[in-house]
Amino acid sequence: MKKLIAYLILFLLMAMPTWSFAATYYGCASANINADNTFCATPTGSCTGNDPVSGATAMAGTHTLYANGCTIVVNASFTTAKIATTDGDGVGPAEAGGGFTLAAGSGYVATVAEIEAGTTHCLVVGGAATSTVASIVSTTIKGSSTTNAKYGIQDTHTNTGVISITGNSTGGGGETTTSYGVVGVTTIGRTLVIGSCTADKSPGCSSVLLRGNRLDSFDNNGVIGGSQYDFANAPATAYWRYVATGGASYGYLIKDPGEANVKSGTSYGQDADGALTGTLSTGGGGAWAY
Repeated sequence: MKKLIAYLILFLLMAMPTWSFAATYYGCASANINADNTFCATPTGSCTGNDPVSGATAMAGTHTLYANGCTIVVNASFTTAKIATTDGDGVGPAEAGGGFTLAAGSGYVATVAEIEAGTTHCLVVGGAATSTVASIVSTTIKGSSTTNAKYGIQDTHTNTGVISITGNSTGGGGETTTSYGVVGVTTIGRTLVIGSCTADKSPGCSSVLLRGNRLDSFDNNGVIGGSQYDFANAPATAYWRYVATGGASYGYLIKDPGEANVKSGTSYGQDADGALTGTLSTGGGGAWAY
């Protein structure tokens, strides 16, 4: 009877699902993201810590990973809840800074629900990319709310490949004005955002192709979603709607025309007093409807 009970308990234990509880880990070595001892459970300073964890534990898919001053190399496709270069514990020993790097031509897929910049860019995509390209899948990509010109994702890749970023890019808050969620390349290769570019205190995107339905800016000078005036590649059925509310301006690409809507490419903008002026041009830098 005792053996039967023991076998029954063993069977039940084996049949139970494997749970992966969310945890927070801090960079404690500048190394590959999936290597043992790259992350620690207890930070002790910039890129240092105690209680190191295995690569398998850190890559379990549900955790928050702070760079904590380390340079973390993405050397494989991975899934996790959040990566960030913010200060992970506020007043504790952890530090903001460091970052994550992804080779543009690697073909790796980074699936991260939230990407947030602190005192440095969070995820930097670099190197050459042609037919094989890396991609990023996220829900929220946010620029720094503490430091100007620090981006959730900075794409610096070269060659003809298009880096695909699926997610909603938001500019940084606080007192920042230039901390975009995503900053793309302006060379022959491009950076494609499939989602939206939304402003907080900083605009949402700069120098990107956009496949989505909303671009925002926070000011009255016609800067929409970044340094953006180019809708040459907008869908033929898309119309541009420009709405000003207080100090913020919002742009929409919609399928049906209506009041205050204009077809992409038509002269349309707003000066400091709210009067419609300016031109949505077919050339220039910034973000493109795609």
